[in-house]
Amino acid sequence: MDEHVVGTTQAERDLARGKEAKKKNMTFRDHLVNTDVQEISGNRILEEVDRKDSIKDALALFQKHRIQSLPVHNPVKQAHVAFLDVLDIMVFTLGIIQDVKAGTVTKEQAQEKWGKATCGELADCSGRDPFSPVGLRTSVFSAIQKFVKWKAHRLPIIDPEGELIHLLSQFRVIEYLEEHVGASPIASRTVGDLKLGYKDGVYSIKETQTVAEGFQVINEKKVYGIAVLNGEGRIVGNLSASDIRRVVKDGALDFDVLALSVSSFIKAGIQSDDRTIEGVVCVQASTTVEEVTMKFVVTKVHRLYVIDENERLLGIISTIDLLTQLSRDL
Repeated sequence: MDEHVVGTTQAERDLARGKEAKKKNMTFRDHLVNTDVQEISGNRILEEVDRKDSIKDALALFQKHRIQSLPVHNPVKQAHVAFLDVLDIMVFTLGIIQDVKAGTVTKEQAQEKWGKATCGELADCSGRDPFSPVGLRTSVFSAIQKFVKWKAHRLPIIDPEGELIHLLSQFRVIEYLEEHVGASPIASRTVGDLKLGYKDGVYSIKETQTVAEGFQVINEKKVYGIAVLNGEGRIVGNLSASDIRRVVKDGALDFDVLALSVSSFIKAGIQSDDRTIEGVVCVQASTTVEEVTMKFVVTKVHRLYVIDENERLLGIISTIDLLTQLSRDL
């Protein structure tokens, strides 16, 4: 007997069954074109911040829900108008550190400025997380194109009335792609063959450099995370914008943590069993696109490091790198 979904008509159930039957014979591209974003976004309960909320409020939600971005609600406009990302908080914090170094403010004044900053003031101050809504009926194919074009980390999904109802992340799209990537024309192509993740500059820092210096590299190179290398040039860790959550103690900036070596910072996080820390996950030139997609899904990291047989860093594959490559070959 068919299981009836509460609130659906027989016609709607027949249409859904027909759509699923049709998908069984689809190509990889057809799957993406014929699947709407609402079908893969899930029934998520949206967390949000008000534009007048403090950074401390946002960081508490980031930590609690293990997320990296929140929609910012403007009560005057009665709408969500922007994203506040950990990257925005990192960029703002770097500005404060520079002011302290330059002697234009004391640490006490810097703390006061940091504590008074609101989510509305910081929203997209990095300029790298645009709030660009898409409709419920937008195809996954179109969503991927928008991710690539806008370099967005996530897309707001709105209903016909313009109300925000879901967020679609790059990672959720990759989870969906993993189910069908075997049918992709490049599924068996390798990282080395496609030069996937091979960039003009593979950004990294030495493990002896400070946390603040690491954040500065992330900001200057306009990336989200970088590799940490030991004296022999081997990768030993990962530093990302989301680590800004760990330089805050009791709602205030911890300048001592910012001055730590990256090596000590990583060790402290491991010892504290902080589950928000991303581990180092590596692939090689011989790894296939299908295997790369599966590794993202299984490990739930946001970047994979390409290494050679001597564990030397060759490249970094981010989720947007994978989406970009797949979109080129559709």
